[in-house]
Amino acid sequence: MRNRALVLVLLASLATGCGATPGNDATADAARPEIGSDAPLPPDAGDASSEAAGPDDATGSDAAEAPGEIAEGVPATDAAPDAGTVEIPTDVAIPLSVELHVDGAACDDAIPGWGQYRLELRWTTSLPATSELQVALNDLAAWSYLVAVQEGSVTEHAFSWSLGAFQFQQVPKVGDVILVRVHATIPGSLVEGWSEPISVGITPEVRACLYPYDPECSDNALVTCPGSVPQCAPPLVLAAFDGCFHCVYAATCTCSDGSVVTCEDPPPVCVDGTLLVPFQGCRVCVDPATCLPPG
Repeated sequence: MRNRALVLVLLASLATGCGATPGNDATADAARPEIGSDAPLPPDAGDASSEAAGPDDATGSDAAEAPGEIAEGVPATDAAPDAGTVEIPTDVAIPLSVELHVDGAACDDAIPGWGQYRLELRWTTSLPATSELQVALNDLAAWSYLVAVQEGSVTEHAFSWSLGAFQFQQVPKVGDVILVRVHATIPGSLVEGWSEPISVGITPEVRACLYPYDPECSDNALVTCPGSVPQCAPPLVLAAFDGCFHCVYAATCTCSDGSVVTCEDPPPVCVDGTLLVPFQGCRVCVDPATCLPPG
C-alpha cells in the first residue's frame, strides 16, 4: 500500500510540471517571439529606454518647441514690428518732398498801428517731419530769417502766419516781393527738403496794410523805440519817423496845428519830455508822442 501511495504522488507531480495552466509562464513564453525572428513585438514589448528618453535625447530632433518656449539664440519680443513704421537711417542724406500752398491772404488790423498781412499756409511732406519757414525780401540768398512752426512730426501741415513791416532789414515798398518757403527736416537724421518759394507782391493795398502810417509824414524807416503805439485822436494822424511812432497833424507832420500865435499870454514853462508848440493861436506844452497836453 505504501508503494502504491508513492506512485500516485509521483504521477501527480509529473502532471503538474508538464501541464499548461493560465497562470504559468508557458503562456507568456508562447506569446513572445524568438530572438532574431521577423515577428513584430507586441505594443507593450518596446525598449523601455526609448520611452524614458530625457530632454537631452531630443537634441537634433525635428520636434517643434512647445507653445510659449523660445528657441536658443532667438531673442524674445513682446510684439512684432509695426508694418507701417518707416525706418529712417541717421547717416544718409535722403531728399524730402515738400509742397507749399496758400489757402488765403487778408489784412489783419486787430491791433491798431501794427499792420499785419495774414497768410494761411498749407504744405505736405513725403515723410513725417517738422518744419520752419524761411522768409526774405526780394532775394532769399541775400538775407532771410527763419520762423519756427510749433508742430509734431506729421505729413499734413498748416500755419497761419502774419507778415509785418518791421520783420525785415528795411520796410517793404510798393513793387517789392516777399518770398516764403518751407524747410522740413526729420529730427535726428540727415533727411531734409525745401519747398518752392511762394511770393507776396507789395501792392499799394498790401503796403497800406503792412505800414499803416501817414505816408507823407513817415520816413519809411524801421521803428526801434520801445513802447506801445499811441492812439491818435482826429485830426491827428499816426506817423513813424526817427525810429518812433508819433501823432502829428497831417498839414505840418508835427504837433503844431500850423496856426499863427495870437495869444498874448506868456508861454508856459514845459517840463522835461514835453514840447512847446503853437496850438489854436497860443503856445502849449504837449507830449511829443500824442501831441496832447500831459496828463
